[in-house]
Amino acid sequence: MVSPGRIWQNISKLSSIMGRQAERETLQIMDQLIREMGNALQCVQLGLYAYPENNPQWGLVLPGNGRPLIGFQGTDHFLSRIVLSGEVIICSPSEEERNSTDSPVPGMFQELAHGLGWQVPEEDGEWILLHHTRGGSTGGILGYWQNSYGHRDGVAAVFGVILDTVLGYIQEFWKDLGLILSAEDAELVSSQLGQDYIILSRDLTHPLSYTSGILKTHPQITDPSPWSWVGWIHPDDRQDFIKTCSESAGTDISLNLQVRTQESGWVQIRTLPRRDSQGNIHTYLGIVEDITAEKARETELVEARDMEILLSARIQKALLSGFEDITYGNLTLAGMTLPSKEVDGDFYDAIPGQKGTLDLMIGDVMGKGVAASLLGAATRSQVYRVILGLIQTDQEGGSGTTLLPENVSSMLPGITRIIDSLNDRISPDLIAINQFITLNYARFYQDPHHLDFVDCGHPPVIYWDSRKATCWQIKGSNMPIGFSGSQEYRHHSLPLNPGDLLVFYSDGLTEADDEADVPFDTRGIQEYLHSRMDVVTHQPPTPRELIHGLSNQALLHSGGRFTDDVTVICIQLDQKCRGRDQTILQWDRTLPALADIRQGIASVFLAAHPDEEEPIQELVLAAHEGLTNIADHNETVSPDSQEVPLILAWDDYNLWICIDYHGDSYDWQDVPENPLEHYHERGYGRFIIQELASSFAVLESGTTQKRLVLTKQLTQVNRRYPTGKELHE
Repeated sequence: MVSPGRIWQNISKLSSIMGRQAERETLQIMDQLIREMGNALQCVQLGLYAYPENNPQWGLVLPGNGRPLIGFQGTDHFLSRIVLSGEVIICSPSEEERNSTDSPVPGMFQELAHGLGWQVPEEDGEWILLHHTRGGSTGGILGYWQNSYGHRDGVAAVFGVILDTVLGYIQEFWKDLGLILSAEDAELVSSQLGQDYIILSRDLTHPLSYTSGILKTHPQITDPSPWSWVGWIHPDDRQDFIKTCSESAGTDISLNLQVRTQESGWVQIRTLPRRDSQGNIHTYLGIVEDITAEKARETELVEARDMEILLSARIQKALLSGFEDITYGNLTLAGMTLPSKEVDGDFYDAIPGQKGTLDLMIGDVMGKGVAASLLGAATRSQVYRVILGLIQTDQEGGSGTTLLPENVSSMLPGITRIIDSLNDRISPDLIAINQFITLNYARFYQDPHHLDFVDCGHPPVIYWDSRKATCWQIKGSNMPIGFSGSQEYRHHSLPLNPGDLLVFYSDGLTEADDEADVPFDTRGIQEYLHSRMDVVTHQPPTPRELIHGLSNQALLHSGGRFTDDVTVICIQLDQKCRGRDQTILQWDRTLPALADIRQGIASVFLAAHPDEEEPIQELVLAAHEGLTNIADHNETVSPDSQEVPLILAWDDYNLWICIDYHGDSYDWQDVPENPLEHYHERGYGRFIIQELASSFAVLESGTTQKRLVLTKQLTQVNRRYPTGKELHE
């Protein structure tokens, strides 16, 4: 099957190099592109030939076998013996023609193949040839298939585009090779291509000869004064043009300049060096083409596109952008986006949910501009459709009642279930168009507070821990949406305290580079938060003040410009909101002391939830595995103490164990497949943690400070919102 995208891409590449000098490296690239187009068309062989109509002893051969040829001479060469009438497509010979000794068709194909330097297979296959003339050049393109291809019309159309492209640009090679040798030839080509030609002196100051058409538009060319031939160029462009020509005179540099004229028009001027038999440059061929109409069309297109982008930006801001400032219970949120163009591929929004919960999403589409903006808006819309679809499914599977709009906010599905459904819905389409989306979807619970989130390849969340006056960064383990249609998404949970603050952002913020290409990075965010938050003050900065200050800090770092879309969201908990119960145990990092730690964890949690022995024991075992991994795999040396603190926290619905330690990086989230079914030398502890804990998260601060957070959802409590497996599945 023909691959149109690949073929058109190769045609575009071929077009982009056809105007260069006919050097061996250029020919090799062209021949390679011909071979790649043959592969896309599933040809055994694909070749192309062309020659000037007024000089058939010269030609260009691209056989697609790594041995291109240009500049050949001799009347016995196959190009000078091709006899075809007009523009005609000759397709594969019929069975009768193959079996007929009188038919010239098979012999002609054999001759062409031989002239292209092919090793022609002995068995018969399918041949297709297109041969025609355009703009003073004649050429053809020949393809051979081992068996019948079956898409002859489509291949013929593709052949026509390839050949038309090559012949349209092939004049550059004839000019570069000195094939336009006479005034008659130059006038012929000038009239056919709509271009004028000037032979310029070696210093580019004087015209030596020129085609007649140039006198009509540029009569100054008859003035013998140096540089008088550029008198038609607009004064604002003239000096720069003369300077560029002077710098390239006598060199191999070929100029290609677009300049304004005195009459408010535009011309394109190209120069090509001409050499004597010893290879020395003696003159330059100047090619002058009026491009006023093209420039006018370009201006119209630019203005139309600017208007379209401006309108898109207004639509995006009015209908598609997320919130700016929100106060929701004990949460205060602020968000902003700064597109690198008028519109961007970043998106975010907040969704009020059940019993004081708040969902937050922030995403970043690969790429920039209108296309990325449309894809971002479509993704955000798909999130809402997924949520409504899951609610509808749950209701129909339960009471069977009809979903009413006012019920939506009290029935949001679990966040992992939302992301799984979103991935199933849009990943096939994203994969088909080679796009992907990073996304962070979070849910905040209030009174007391905690955070659940699913990270789909998005930059780490920055968490300001008010109790420790420390910045943590939290990163999940999943790939972006659009990488795979079958990945299993994991959620992570984090207990929050009064005064805590979280920053969500797109990579345009952290990838803002300074002059030395040093990025702002997550360190820049953390340093800024430390400078603003790690201060005893009666009036802490608001989220709006923080995101403005943070974006200004990154802008200052990058020299006043962002090269990518920047989105920042800041969420802060009220310092006066209710905290949760917690206690701290200390572990001296010795294995014998683990028994006491296990007993201490169980005692604390059982005192708070005496009816939850089973989930408590599972969490104790998960904590045991985490502590043994810390002891075995980390050089855990705290600056202040050898002890490792365990922060035990709980509310009516969840238990948390936060283990703080100093050590080298350890990939907690690299969990192997079930080691009981597949042999693994390592990873059993991480597997046990994943199976026994409802979720776990890994936080990092600086280079060595780490926090492992284990979460267990309780089972026996009459909950105000769904927890357990049904919350995330």
